[in-house]
Amino acid sequence: MADSHPPADGGEVGPRLRQARQDRGWSLAEAATASGERFKASTLAAYERGERRVTVDTLCALAELYETSVAGLLPPTAPPGTPGAELAERIGHLPRPHRRLVSSLVERMLRDTRAPAGAAVAPSDPDPTPSPGPAP
Repeated sequence: MADSHPPADGGEVGPRLRQARQDRGWSLAEAATASGERFKASTLAAYERGERRVTVDTLCALAELYETSVAGLLPPTAPPGTPGAELAERIGHLPRPHRRLVSSLVERMLRDTRAPAGAAVAPSDPDPTPSPGPAP
């Protein structure tokens, strides 16, 4: 019986992750080992099947692991050179702490946009952005 639920990632990132891993000639177990056990083989398989969402930070780490670009793991939504494609590529080259900050901000923005109008959104972590100074 076919699963009636769509993949968590929309079904577009998983096949690209699988292809990147296979391009390296790795099995799931070999990829897990190459990651320094940051990722379990079962977790990588779940990403590839679209059963688990891939965060920005995870996508950056997988691009690094597979020695490819973040943009190469994303579905083509815009021609190369557009602001979105360039931004994804630039984020992928940030140092890990900065990628985590960007990931946190993007996750928060996405969570806030999914909240019903007027609903209070409780942050899952402290706001990583500095507070603005007093209004002039």
